[in-house]
Amino acid sequence: MGKYAKIQLIPWEVYTGPVFDGQWRAVDYAGIKRPLGDRRWDVLSQCVDISARCAFTQMAVERAFEAADASEEVLKIFIAPEFLYRGGGGAYLHDLINGWSAACPFSDWHLPLPYGGPWPGLFGSLRALVAEERFKDWLFVFGTAVSAGFRAHNGMILRVGAGESAGGAPPPAVCFNNALIQCGGWGPLEAARAPHSYVTGKHLQSGIDFIEFSLEGCTVNDNGNVEPANDQSISVLDNMLVEEGSAVMGFPHIRHLDGSMIKFGVEICLDHAACGGRPDCGRLAYWGERVDIQLVPSCGMTLRPHSVSLRQHNPDTPDAYAFNCDGLVALRTAQDGYGTHLQLWAQDTAGACHTLMEVGNGCDPDDPDHIPVGESVTVTADWPTDAVLLCDPAEIPGYLLWASMGEPDPGAYVDPSVLSFQWPAGAGYVRPLPPLDLSPEGGD
Repeated sequence: MGKYAKIQLIPWEVYTGPVFDGQWRAVDYAGIKRPLGDRRWDVLSQCVDISARCAFTQMAVERAFEAADASEEVLKIFIAPEFLYRGGGGAYLHDLINGWSAACPFSDWHLPLPYGGPWPGLFGSLRALVAEERFKDWLFVFGTAVSAGFRAHNGMILRVGAGESAGGAPPPAVCFNNALIQCGGWGPLEAARAPHSYVTGKHLQSGIDFIEFSLEGCTVNDNGNVEPANDQSISVLDNMLVEEGSAVMGFPHIRHLDGSMIKFGVEICLDHAACGGRPDCGRLAYWGERVDIQLVPSCGMTLRPHSVSLRQHNPDTPDAYAFNCDGLVALRTAQDGYGTHLQLWAQDTAGACHTLMEVGNGCDPDDPDHIPVGESVTVTADWPTDAVLLCDPAEIPGYLLWASMGEPDPGAYVDPSVLSFQWPAGAGYVRPLPPLDLSPEGGD
């Protein structure tokens, strides 16, 4: 059991929003994709996309580990923005999130190895990255993953709606936007078991989740063909350690110095600003759930004073924290530019919020406080001869997976303000923050 006197937040600063053109219009999702066709069930491209993003995630985790405080009294919290994992079609097929323990159960997918055999999927791959004992004092919030479920029959996706002809409109996707919250250091067998691993989902769908694209010759998940899987009217919080999906959680081995369990809250983007009960505060604040660490992975959201809901310990010294890691805007509005931002707030006994740190678009290559993740990764598989991917699997650059701006058409007008605010494409940076004092005791 770990007892911690401090926490160290280590955000991954990476742009996770859509690709824009030179006139501030969202035109595509970044990711591995085929040039034409329906990208929503282009399984091989999605598998390769997952492998590439996991390889970059491993690089980010290693950079964070090398720079982190090594003390066993410091709990390291690695956090990434919303939409870190979604693929070139806007959402992975839901079966790819957890993979399969034997041969791929969908024979019509014709996947090469390793995907055709036992394959851990996205969440299984992420758990494996941090299963080593050296990560025992770490908690990982791996941004979010967007996945889509479709109606199926005899193991095959129904690509047209019920009663429609082969040329009819496909059925809508039921989409999930989930955050994997993983304790490090538990080994490959224990890592996936409760209470070392937790999944919480976003309940409110925002305009940035899916966008109406006009892609010639392609179909993707967009606002016109998706439905949210979670009940958008939900407001009641589950109790700690009862079931997945709650915004409140705790882990028996992560404790204050007095032995009480550290209480965490995770709200994904819009869930921090509104909930089914009220449109002006998030899930935690609405139900009066105060936590020691409030984490908000987002893509276009900032911390809201009415939604910050921290335990009140010492009004003179901050010892409970709210942290926002965003992958879309430089700080407060789109007018500040697309990019990333970080916010660290505390709260006193009067409920007033105090800014401890705010960094908008911290992508200065000379900034010593953040560390480049890396430029490219390799994905190895038994590639079929007819595989058509818009990349070389032997060298997949980060800008294929995360990019704020595409290549403009020859002669197309480019708004100068777009260029001035463009986030450098690629896997971004990790920024280890100085350790912060944590209350030695729990309780409200």
